[in-house]
Amino acid sequence: FARYLAETVRARLVLTGRSALPPRTEWVETHCDHAQHARIAAVRALEAAGAEVQVVAADAACEDAMRAAVQSARRHFGALHGVIHAAGIAGGGLMALKSAESARAVLAPKVAGARVLERVLEGVDLDFLALTSSITAVVGGIGQVDYCAANSYLDAFASHYRARTGVHTVALNWGPWRDVGMAVQTDAPDDIKAR
Repeated sequence: FARYLAETVRARLVLTGRSALPPRTEWVETHCDHAQHARIAAVRALEAAGAEVQVVAADAACEDAMRAAVQSARRHFGALHGVIHAAGIAGGGLMALKSAESARAVLAPKVAGARVLERVLEGVDLDFLALTSSITAVVGGIGQVDYCAANSYLDAFASHYRARTGVHTVALNWGPWRDVGMAVQTDAPDDIKAR
């Protein structure tokens, strides 16, 4: 989606994530691990497509960090037109064996992240808010109770936010992607990943 925006409207993007990228002067392959190299390559691809990209380290569930990210975006670009909330951690494990702590870790990026965004975007005149939900919110999944609950919350939150603010708000119930995302990064046998 971000690449589409970059290619079609010469987008100005602020990308947030829990972990920071090294300073741009250090963006050389020999100093990065595989995951960091992939993130840097993605930013470079967006920029090559015409986007202006600002990368900010901020945990979606941390209000102070997200407030600072929003303020930084508005200072750097002058306005904020849309937000895509794509934070998430894959769940896994049988409900009867799941600890409250592990469930909270899965819920936090999506649930607390949405609530944080609602507070830090108060008074911001957005064109849209897109929430990356999952098809598991609709059809469930074995061992996915926490992930299903987090995405179900986003689906309901979209209606709440739209009704409260009038901002065009959607929850996109994605299925697993073959080459990117949580399904690819999750440890699972190859035959299960292939399905």
